[in-house]
Amino acid sequence: MRWRFKSITSIIKTLNATPRGRHIALLLISGYAAVLLVMIIGISITLDIGHEITSLISDKIGLPVEQSARINLELQRLIHLNIGVVILAMLMGLIMVALITRNTLAILRQVHSSNQQGDYLRTIAEQKSLELARTNQALVKTNRHLNNSLEKLNDTQDQLVQNEKMAALGGLVAGIAHEINTPVGIGVTAASHLLDKITGFQQKFTADNITKTEFQHFLDASTEACHILLNNLQRAARLINSFKQVAVDQTSEHRRQFNLQHYIEEILLSLRPTLKKSNVKITLECPAHIELLGYPGALSQIITNFIMNSLLHGYAATDAGNVLIQISEQPQGLLLHYSDDGCGADAAILPKIFDPFFTTRRSTGGSGLGLHLVYNLVSHQFKGRIRAYANQPRGLCFDIHFPADTTTSP
Repeated sequence: MRWRFKSITSIIKTLNATPRGRHIALLLISGYAAVLLVMIIGISITLDIGHEITSLISDKIGLPVEQSARINLELQRLIHLNIGVVILAMLMGLIMVALITRNTLAILRQVHSSNQQGDYLRTIAEQKSLELARTNQALVKTNRHLNNSLEKLNDTQDQLVQNEKMAALGGLVAGIAHEINTPVGIGVTAASHLLDKITGFQQKFTADNITKTEFQHFLDASTEACHILLNNLQRAARLINSFKQVAVDQTSEHRRQFNLQHYIEEILLSLRPTLKKSNVKITLECPAHIELLGYPGALSQIITNFIMNSLLHGYAATDAGNVLIQISEQPQGLLLHYSDDGCGADAAILPKIFDPFFTTRRSTGGSGLGLHLVYNLVSHQFKGRIRAYANQPRGLCFDIHFPADTTTSP
């Protein structure tokens, strides 16, 4: 009995651990309490009937036959009533036990079904967790590959940008070499002519056969040859100095202060071999006093790419045109305005004009990196802003805003 009580107690404690279990335990306790109450009521009624029977028996002793028969009938009635009450109490207890058992079984089946569903859901959750872990590992691996690919792409793009710079520098070297060839050739011819004159004059001087007129002609010819030689050597020296400064600036990234007008003139001088092949006129409007604190090599690359972009995309080989480079001081810094009157660009192209590898002349050698390089130089080197828009009535314009801390005025 004690063991059964402990089992029932442990079962009730186990059921009380969950909300549904507490509901089952409450239902069981209520059912058994109701059965117990019915049995107590039946026992109480039976005891009352027993008392009645006892009193009737006591009254029957020494009574006449008629009264004894009446008492017997009363006793039978009480006995039958007692039996009926007991049977009714037992039936009600059985009915309540059956109801409690049925409800308990139904709840237990629900609990079992819920447990099965919980097990199923836990299994599904574990499977999903494993799948999520595998997916996460795959995503991490894919992300690592994408980062590696992005780094390689950035390295490749940087290499292509450097190749673009070196290609521009190579074109500059070829153009300067061709341009220097003319004054040097003229200087060589003048020096050779002067040497011939000196040799002839020396022979006549040795033979003591020089007239005043011949001496004067020798002096005039020598003076003219020296002037030609000096002018062409100075011209070559200017080209070399211009090329040397621009080339050094393009291959280095040192920040220094320089006169803007003078430096842009040097850039245009270094581009003269290329400009001579076209019918495009370059006009520079820049105040002479403006000093720029920045990267001259980056500025050279910007101006060069602008001009080469105009020559490649804006004009045909025989077209005549005008390019304007205009510098103006602004309250918030410096404005570099570049415009040409070439064929311009469609409105759909302008938003993509600074994108890497975007070009409309890939079949004719366009790399799509020229204006992208300009955008990077303006944004990163000068910390400025650049905007492209259509020129009116035709052509293309670029506005570059340099911040105030890059400009100085004496």
